[in-house]
Amino acid sequence: MTDANAPSPQSWRAVIAALANDDLRTEYARLVLHGEPSSPKRADQLLRAGLAESDGKRIVPANAALRAMLASRDPSTERPQRGPQRFLRPDGRIDRYPAQFDDRVALLQFVAEETFAPGEHLDERELNNRLQRFDDDVALLRRYLIDYGIAQRAANGADYRVRAAEAAAP
Repeated sequence: MTDANAPSPQSWRAVIAALANDDLRTEYARLVLHGEPSSPKRADQLLRAGLAESDGKRIVPANAALRAMLASRDPSTERPQRGPQRFLRPDGRIDRYPAQFDDRVALLQFVAEETFAPGEHLDERELNNRLQRFDDDVALLRRYLIDYGIAQRAANGADYRVRAAEAAAP
């Protein structure tokens, strides 16, 4: 395989699409196991998907292309290894709530800092609208903010605010 034929960062999509097709998946298995495709049309489809390459004489499995796709990385999709952002997807939404207490508190504090301006009071509707960017289950996220002492709800339920840092420790 030449550099001109090197896979792009998005070529994994074509590979997955081909492998999701029962006929092409069977054809790819045939190529890997028996060393030959069953038809020129199927061979061409495997070539276009990046699952096969031509060595000039015959069609062979594209091992180099698959290795290159695995080795390629897109820094924009990588998560930080430290801090609360490691629990967020690249789009900024919560991927998972951490099991460790300190990590969960750090994530919730991050969400609160991104949601509330200093000293700001929000009614429930506005708070829900802002929390929607982090999680579809805004009721759960709102409850976590309260239960972990990050935010406080007024006694009459009319508004929410971030608790003072010294008061936020449970």
